[in-house]
Amino acid sequence: MNQNCTVATYAFTQTGVDALLQEIYDLPKFERNAEAEFMLSNFQDWMAAHFELKPSQLNFLKNLNAETLSLTAAACSFALANQLPIYLEKQAKITPDPEPEPPFKTLRTSSNLKSNSANDGSWSVSGYVTVSIGYGKD
Repeated sequence: MNQNCTVATYAFTQTGVDALLQEIYDLPKFERNAEAEFMLSNFQDWMAAHFELKPSQLNFLKNLNAETLSLTAAACSFALANQLPIYLEKQAKITPDPEPEPPFKTLRTSSNLKSNSANDGSWSVSGYVTVSIGYGKD
């Protein structure tokens, strides 16, 4: 797949992530791998092509630092290519009234991904990725 993907767009919720993953995991392996390559090469465009994101969410994505984007793209694309779970945790935004300034927003990616291979050609992968979006500087 490329930026002209045929996969539908989904709400940016765990339900939307699950539906998107199921659609991609049902694709032939070469198409799933192409999706994973697209995600790895341009995570921001992949997200915009697959999720219904608000302008503020697109702006947040655009302003993330390169190392965070690189780690998130690598972990998620590995999970996608290997049909492993990806979890989305979104903290509810608490906004005072009136809101003096936008809250401090963070993206954290963690995983327990594992890959094993042997000289006889056998291999296995396991694990999952969790992408957490939160507010505050803790």
